[in-house]
Amino acid sequence: MIQRGLYIVCCFLLFACTKEVVQVEEITIKPPLKGYKVTARLDNRQSGTESEAKGLLSGTYNENTKVLSYKLDFEGLQPRSVKVKKGLKGVFGSQVYELPKDSLGTYCSGLQGSKKLTALQERDVIKGLWFLVIETEKYPLQEIRGQITLKSE
Repeated sequence: MIQRGLYIVCCFLLFACTKEVVQVEEITIKPPLKGYKVTARLDNRQSGTESEAKGLLSGTYNENTKVLSYKLDFEGLQPRSVKVKKGLKGVFGSQVYELPKDSLGTYCSGLQGSKKLTALQERDVIKGLWFLVIETEKYPLQEIRGQITLKSE
């Protein structure tokens, strides 16, 4: 009887100590990618000039393709250069890139283009750290300026 009881206890312990291996599939949840409307109103308020010129940058940004598409309209000036810079309102900032000129080497209102962004550039533009400046002969540092803003579509 004692042997039988010992046998039952040993069997119980043997089966109770075995581990069941469970395979767990790892699932990564990514947030949905977004599209944004891009705008920047350019004027003399941020640049500190007396210029009456105005400008409007409009476009889109797609997180999936990482492409920023834009159209720039302006009036009252002849740009020497059009630059995208990084920085908060009121600071001179550092240049990110210069918008390309047309085939004649000039800038005309209605300028359209696109730029594929790096991960760092994407982060900065979404955080609102980019602004656009138009430089002219009269105002070589910046005649008009506008902060680039993104709004989810």
